[in-house]
Amino acid sequence: MQPLNDLQSVLRTLRDGIGKGYWTMQDLDVPPPGYVGKNFRNLLRDQPADPPVGDVGKVSEEPDW
Repeated sequence: MQPLNDLQSVLRTLRDGIGKGYWTMQDLDVPPPGYVGKNFRNLLRDQPADPPVGDVGKVSEEPDW
């Protein structure tokens, strides 16, 4: 497993865990046992999903002028 060095890798890991059924989005809304901070948040609720790779949409061959 790669170290979590940046926010994008953390988000990717969380989405991957949801996809594999390790946890749910609702599980991530609850702070872990022993958490004493005031500002707990589910990072996936703050960030939209990554756009699909290679999805550029439909390209029209007609000029748009």
